[in-house]
Amino acid sequence: MTTKIEQNKKLSESSKSENNIRTFEMANEAMAESAKDHEQKKSSLLREMMGAGVSASADFESQMGLSNLEVGKLYSDRGDFILAIPKLKEAADLFLRRNQFEQYLEAQNSLLRIYAERDQFEEIQSFKEHIQDLILKEGFELGSQTYYTLGVCTSYRGQDEAALEYFRKALSIALARDNKKDISYAIGGIAISYKNLGKQAEALKEIYNLQ
Repeated sequence: MTTKIEQNKKLSESSKSENNIRTFEMANEAMAESAKDHEQKKSSLLREMMGAGVSASADFESQMGLSNLEVGKLYSDRGDFILAIPKLKEAADLFLRRNQFEQYLEAQNSLLRIYAERDQFEEIQSFKEHIQDLILKEGFELGSQTYYTLGVCTSYRGQDEAALEYFRKALSIALARDNKKDISYAIGGIAISYKNLGKQAEALKEIYNLQ
């Protein structure tokens, strides 16, 4: 027979579960509203440009790229990958047309993380081949975040030795630029790679480096 104490305990647990669910729903609703707001601003900008008789100018493409990038990231953060992918792809294309390589790589980094989450490794390989051609053609260099992201993608496939090399490259660039945030990301990636390879001492050493 269920005691009153047990009944109260069950009610308390049920209430906590409902509160957690509601908190999650409220977070999703907030992100949805933010994404909706970005879409409305983009539509408003489009109407203004068209009303002024302006076609897709350089500034307009840049604004559209930034808008799509932010919306794509919002969708990605809440796990709506199907909605995120076309936004991020459109942003990447717009940035590439403008030779805005830093923003282009930012959009591609977000896409790479989604591809890794969805086990779309053929898309990741396609990006690697494309970026190599682009580097040779345009002469720019990849940043620490892109190498870090490639390390994460490689780690998803269980290729920890290769992932470790990506993270080391990311760390080298971050140190050269004295970018504390990128340094932390890279060291964290290195530590996880060592842990996955069973090299606990090396992993602990990298963790200490974060302090």
